[in-house]
Amino acid sequence: MSKKIKILLFLLNIYLNFGLKNEKKYAEKKHLCLLENEQNSIYLSIYENIQKDSVLTILPIIGIPFGDKQNIKLKILNGQQFVSLNNSNKQLILKSEIDRDNGLSNINVLIECVPLIKYFNQSSEYSENIFSVLLILFLKRTQEINTQYINIYIHI
Repeated sequence: MSKKIKILLFLLNIYLNFGLKNEKKYAEKKHLCLLENEQNSIYLSIYENIQKDSVLTILPIIGIPFGDKQNIKLKILNGQQFVSLNNSNKQLILKSEIDRDNGLSNINVLIECVPLIKYFNQSSEYSENIFSVLLILFLKRTQEINTQYINIYIHI
């Protein structure tokens, strides 16, 4: 076997063993942090009298934010005084009661999602975080037949 063929086979072996894995990780990573079912927004309504520590929603974000198989990182950038995030199950939890009489007309919550999968990109440079997706939750209180409730709008 000629030296050129040996080199080509060696390079092909490296590509098959490492290149395809990195491409698979890249394909997996480009879907992380998106909303499930290809949605780009979620609408929820919750009553104004919802109790403190209630689960508002489970964020339908693709990825695992906790544990040995963690592949995304979630962080609340704005609205920490109103909600907290349980990273083990993606639950968004109300931290304080919402009262219309206190003049609170809406709540803005901003959540950052960062993919954590590591791979080598096409230029052979090591890449850890390609992009971040921001989820915007807009909570607005409205009134319907003397029942007050809150609309939650999540948009990517």
